[in-house]
Amino acid sequence: MSLPIVKCATEGFRVAGRNPGALIVWGLYYLLCIGVFVGILFAFAGPAIMDMARNPAAMSQSSDPSAMMALMGKLGLGYFLGLIVMLFMISVLLGGIFRAVLMPQDGGFAYLKVGGREVKLFLSSLIIGVIMFVVFAVAGGVIGVVAFSSMRGGDPASMMGPMMLLRLLIYVVAVLLWTGFSMSYPAAFMQNGVKVFDGWKLAGKNYWSLLLCYLLVVAICVAMFIALIVVLAVLFTVIGVSGGMNAGAGGMPALGPGIIIAGIVALVLYMIVGVLCATLIYSAQAAAYRELTGTDQVKAF
Repeated sequence: MSLPIVKCATEGFRVAGRNPGALIVWGLYYLLCIGVFVGILFAFAGPAIMDMARNPAAMSQSSDPSAMMALMGKLGLGYFLGLIVMLFMISVLLGGIFRAVLMPQDGGFAYLKVGGREVKLFLSSLIIGVIMFVVFAVAGGVIGVVAFSSMRGGDPASMMGPMMLLRLLIYVVAVLLWTGFSMSYPAAFMQNGVKVFDGWKLAGKNYWSLLLCYLLVVAICVAMFIALIVVLAVLFTVIGVSGGMNAGAGGMPALGPGIIIAGIVALVLYMIVGVLCATLIYSAQAAAYRELTGTDQVKAF
């Protein structure tokens, strides 16, 4: 079965059109995920971070290496636990998007639920993340060795060319790997099991079509952000010109509350576009899974 690239890449727009309220809930939920991560990080190392922020010179001049090691240990532990909790919360969000595409009749608040499917999705995401981390850690080591060996006459500048090429290669490998694993996420959710390499089997001969689908989604997202930047640039320019025409004492622009309103509008629009892009990416995964497996939305579970 050939994969309908455009149909899958634009599935997120159909999801947003059917469920605009869910899109808002997903955006707020993602902000909650970030807040929880930051909260866990500060719960472990908050006081030490605040002390360092208030008096950075004292920390940098400290002759006690154990203090810095203790801080790094707290930061590392907080970051690790925060990352695990955030990954689980993101899995719930991802499950909600998959549910909106593949089994909307299953309901839930903005299609969000916490159950066995989300746990399996979390475990699959964790294993895939570890695999990707190991691959990139090895690749990073290779980059370091190659860059060091390519340094001529002790000149660090001679390493820049090889390092840039190798980093570009790593990014390409990352995209190729993620494309292969991408079908494992909806498979874990729909089949209610831990799926890691199943995505490669599902992709099969449609691997390159999947890659083109994701590249099209990225192109759409880039276009939306460029359009947003242009709109906001025009908006702030109009406010700036208006403020200049109503300059107060000393020739200072009288921007008034307009600049505050524009800032709030910009923040909201950025959040909407960001959530829409995430919806496009994960809806494309779900739609591709539906096309490759012939999953019926009504009889999905």
